[in-house]
Amino acid sequence: MNFNSKDINASRRKVSEGFHDLLEGVEEMLRASGRQVRQEADASHGRVGRGVEQVRDWADDVGTQVRRGYHDVAESASGYVNTAQTYVRSHPGTVAGIAAAVAGVVIACLLTQRR
Repeated sequence: MNFNSKDINASRRKVSEGFHDLLEGVEEMLRASGRQVRQEADASHGRVGRGVEQVRDWADDVGTQVRRGYHDVAESASGYVNTAQTYVRSHPGTVAGIAAAVAGVVIACLLTQRR
């Protein structure tokens, strides 16, 4: 094999052009992958944003339901208290008798308790 300077220079140019083409290909691939990563990141960001919005809506709904439940319970309790007050005012002797009976049972239990 006999190489002259003309062949060597042509080979260098071919290698240089091939290397230049390779670098351009790598740069284009990096740009393309960067665009793809950005698109995927934007899509993920959108999905996360929608998920956060759904959680907020759910939390608002739960909060509303809890407040409604609290008000319903408070109204029911208020009704029971009013009923009890009305009964006590209407039947004070019966209430005093029931209270005395309960107190008697408690005292009897305390006195008969073994030590």
